[in-house]
Amino acid sequence: MRFILELQCDNLAFGETNAERGQELARILRSAASYLEADGCGEGDSRRLMDGFGNSVGFYEVTDG
Repeated sequence: MRFILELQCDNLAFGETNAERGQELARILRSAASYLEADGCGEGDSRRLMDGFGNSVGFYEVTDG
């Protein structure tokens, strides 16, 4: 099994400072972790990840790897 996570972190939701970028990135990662805890993690699972403004900024995917 392989877990792939891809995020694009260059839009306005990530703010202008390192602290703001870290806060938004941590929020998105907590969201992904919540999905994994609730839904489990199996081959073929995937989910789009959204920034604080509701824009798609990436995804995670589980493959046979």
